[in-house]
Order: sequence, then C-alpha cells, then structure tokens
Amino acid sequence: MLKVTLRGLMAHKVRLIATAVSVLLGVAFMSGTQVLTSSVSASFDKVFADVYASIDVVVRSTNEVDTPFGPERTRISEAVLPTLVGVPGVEAAEGQVVGQIRVLDKDNQPLVTAQGPPNFGLNWLTSPALNGWTIVDGASPVAANDIVLDAKSAKDGKYAVGDTVNVSVTNGVQPFKVVGIAKFGKLETWGGAQAALFATSTIQTLVGEPGMYDWISVAGQNNESQTQLSGEISKVIPPGTEAITGAEFTEESQSAFQKIIGIFSTFLLVFALIALFVGSFIIYNTFSIIVAQRTKELALLRALGASRGQVLRSIILEALFVGLIASIIGVGFGILLAIGLNKLMQSIGFSGPDTPIVLPPVAILVSLLVGTFITLVSALFPARRAATVPPIAAMRDVAVDRTGASRLRVAFGLILLALGAFMLWFGLNGNSDSGLQIIGGGAFFVFIALTVIGPVIATPFASVLGWPLQKASRITGRLARENAMRNPRRTSTTASALMIGIGLVGFIAVTAQSV
Repeated sequence: MLKVTLRGLMAHKVRLIATAVSVLLGVAFMSGTQVLTSSVSASFDKVFADVYASIDVVVRSTNEVDTPFGPERTRISEAVLPTLVGVPGVEAAEGQVVGQIRVLDKDNQPLVTAQGPPNFGLNWLTSPALNGWTIVDGASPVAANDIVLDAKSAKDGKYAVGDTVNVSVTNGVQPFKVVGIAKFGKLETWGGAQAALFATSTIQTLVGEPGMYDWISVAGQNNESQTQLSGEISKVIPPGTEAITGAEFTEESQSAFQKIIGIFSTFLLVFALIALFVGSFIIYNTFSIIVAQRTKELALLRALGASRGQVLRSIILEALFVGLIASIIGVGFGILLAIGLNKLMQSIGFSGPDTPIVLPPVAILVSLLVGTFITLVSALFPARRAATVPPIAAMRDVAVDRTGASRLRVAFGLILLALGAFMLWFGLNGNSDSGLQIIGGGAFFVFIALTVIGPVIATPFASVLGWPLQKASRITGRLARENAMRNPRRTSTTASALMIGIGLVGFIAVTAQSV
C-alpha cells in the first residue's frame, strides 16, 4: 500500500499543493511568532541586565497605584538619599528619575512615532559607578535648559551640540539647548528606547514632582554582596520604602517585559491557529475531492483484497506526508519571517542590541505537531468515507454527495447559533467586565453553528444566489449553480473557510479604523 500511497500523491500533486500551502502558511505564522518573541525576549533580557548591571541595591516606594498599563510605584522623596550614603559598604547612591517625553525634530514632529520605541527623559547621574552613559560629543547637562541626546536621536533629528531642540512634555513644548551627545555603553540608545538626559532638578520639574525620585540606585563596594548590602540599607530607610537587590530589580523588569511580549505573542498565535483552522476546511475539501475521484480506484483495491483498514491507512498516510512536509517547510519560512521582522524592528529602533535568533526547540516541535495533526484530522473523515464504501457500491457513480444533514446535526447547529447570538447580544449590551471575551466566544459559536448547519442551507442558498448567474451566462452559469447544489457538504465547507477569512479581514479593518 505504500507504493499506492506514493503514486496517489504524485497523481494528485497539483490539488495537494493547496493543502500544503494552507498548512505551510499557518505553521509559518505560528513558528515565526514564537521564534520572534523568544528572540526579542532574549534581546531585552540582555538589555535590562546591561542597563542595571552597575546597580547593587534599589531603594523604592512600597506604595503602588493602578494605571491603564498596570500597577506603578509612587516616587520617593530625595530626603531618603543622605541616609544611604553613610551605610557601611555603600560606594555611591543616586536618585533616578524616568519620565515619558517626546523629542521633536526640526519640523516640530516627534522623532519617535507612537508605533515606535518609547522615548524617555532621564536625569544625568554624576557617579561613574552608576552612570552607564558616556559623552561622545560635548558635555553633561548642568543648567536648567541643557539637554543631552542619545546618539540615535541626534542622528535621526540631525542635531549637533549647540542646536536648540523642542521637547514635548505633559505641560506643553519646551526648548532646550543640546550640550552633549551620549551613548549607553556601546549602544546608541538606552537599550532600544531613545532617551534624552537632563539635570536632575530639570527632569523632576518636567515630570511634575520636584524633589522626588522614581528610585534610588546604590553601588556597593567590591567586597559587599548585594544581599548583605540590601539588609544593611533596610535598617535605615524610613517606612513606606524598601530595599531590594539589583538582581531582583533586574528580574522584575525582565518579568514585566515578558508579560507585555506574552500578550503580543498570544495575539499572534491566535491568528496563526485561526489560519490553521481555516486551512483545515481546505484540507477536508481537497481530500474529499480526491476520494471522490478515486472511488473506483479504491473499490478495485478492495475487490483485489485490500481491507478497509488498508484503504484508510493509505489516505491517512497521504495526509501525513503532506502535513509533515508542509509543516517542515512552514517552520523554515517561519524562521525567515522572524528574522525579517526582527531586522525591521531594529531598523525603526524598536529592539535591543543584536542577538542571535533564538530557536526554541519546544515551540518548533509544537508547530510541526500542530500542522501535521490538523492535516491528519481534517483528512480523517474523507478517509473513513472511502474505507467504509463497499466494493460493489463504489464501482457505481457515487462521487456526488446529495445528502444534507441529519436532524440531530441541525438541532445541534441551531442550539449553537442561539447560544452564539445570545453571547453577542450580552457582550454588547451587558455590564460584564469580560464583554470582549464574551463577544469573541459568541462569534466563535456562530461560526461553528453556521459550519454545522451549512449542508442544510447550502443547496437553497446556491439555488437562489446562482439563479442570476445562470440567467447571465446560461451554460456556464447553470453548470456552476448545479455543481454548487449537488454537493452541499463540499459547498458549505468552502463557504465556511471564506466566511471565517472575510470575517477576520473585516474585524482587522474595523479595529484599525477605530483605534
């Protein structure tokens, strides 16, 4: 039967290309998403490790406030700083202020668009033990109107030392004099984010909280461990503050970014799975057509002694070959896609330093298994149909499926449709905090319901919708109309794939115009 399977693949290679492409694209999207997010995560893990490498202890507030982007800690008073300098083992301590700003170009347009990397305003740290910035041209900021730009911002805006640059902050646009250009270590940005540096009192005024720090960074002496130093500092800081090690602070920052990239990854993976789900309809249709065309061939095999199991395994083996090969190629395309997107992100500055592409073995294996599994499951029903047809019946012309659907199937479909419609109504009109999830679930049930009852409504719909086509083009239109009517299962399956695809396009278009 292996020879029969291979010959079947070669004989129907053109039709199987559509199946392979649908699997390939879904797997490429799925594997590419995981490779990209793993690579970006590794890159930014290194960024945070580099940014906070010189910090041994962080002193910060214990109070948190809720924001649209999650909980954020309140700032702490600069009065805490003098108490830290005298702690044994402390080499240097300085307060850090970080705020969102927008450096404008010479046409007063943001250098960094809303879709690009963040743009931060920082205070210039005077301690060499804590300051990772190096002036490559000019001097550090001292006066209230001084600003130091990172090398990328200066290059993008074509600014040089002595130029005037406008900065957009919460209370309007303010002019500053460029007194220096800096790099963070060897990077032109602050770990991927573009930054401008000011005197401490200046950035405190810009963020609207004079005399306050986001946190205080502490550098310890060489023989002092982070844990030991953190314990000593905890004894002298006032209530409402806490001391954590630099390693803990770095890990927290990495975890916070992982949550953000996790949301992005989940969003893309959902679309990849939807693409594979739509592809399953194409796979089902393709193998249904192939089985219908090979009915007499399979019947002859049965008459020559092939068992139902052998016929079933023959079709399943074809699906296995198609799914596995398409999945392997899809993973390759996914890796190329991830490399291309990573380069694109780096070109607009929304990335950390160059890091090798990360190929997570589990993600690659899962992508291969999912692509192959969906192909096998989608081909299983046509394969079972081929295996259960008796040889004598298969010798007749039974390639046309005139059946609709059982009453049980219709009832099940109507129940799903009613449930989906109710969830859509409740999600739109109810007061639930999970309205978006309810709407998504309702849309899913409606799609499934229409797929289940599709064979029932396919024939009347094809008859009505095909009537104008038949009138416009008599012979061609009549053939098209009757072909759609005579096999309601195949027609409804094709329509379901188109329905989901068009629904997704509409969803993305409406969302893009609404945001």
